[in-house]
Amino acid sequence: PSIGPGWSQYLRSTYPAAAEYKIRIHSLFQQISLELAKTGGAVVLLVPDAFLNGAYYKKLRNFVCQNANIITLCELPESTFDDAVVGKWCIAHYRRKDAQNATSAATDIQRVSRRDETLQIENYKLEEVDLVSADKDRFQIVFCDQDRNILRQIGQCLPLRSVMRGHTGIRARTGQKT
Repeated sequence: PSIGPGWSQYLRSTYPAAAEYKIRIHSLFQQISLELAKTGGAVVLLVPDAFLNGAYYKKLRNFVCQNANIITLCELPESTFDDAVVGKWCIAHYRRKDAQNATSAATDIQRVSRRDETLQIENYKLEEVDLVSADKDRFQIVFCDQDRNILRQIGQCLPLRSVMRGHTGIRARTGQKT
């Protein structure tokens, strides 16, 4: 369903963290839920996992980090709900931060998978410094020390774009004629 231009403009101006690119109900729901939660209050949401790393969710991730401690992020299998097309589901458990005492806590990272009708749960704990990328662009979800250490080492490297440039597509040997 399409949102009319008046509503679109209202949502973008009222909820700028959630309506950065496309207006998605789950993004609006996350921002509104955290805004309405009392200090110390818990917010637990079932949302598509796209907001964890998706390029268009940077403002939403920053909003979450500024306003909440991330208690748990739990990745569920794609088959969690029949006929739902979202990739994977995520249970996001937040606790609303106190503006004066904005300390961060470790986050429980969980992945639920199904093997032969048996649910398997992997657990790992990440400090915020490891969960949020250095450039604040992505959440980095890992499930073991080895992966966390690899991410730390990658974080110390120069960005690839600073040492090389590439192009995709087919190029003509004689140049492009317009």
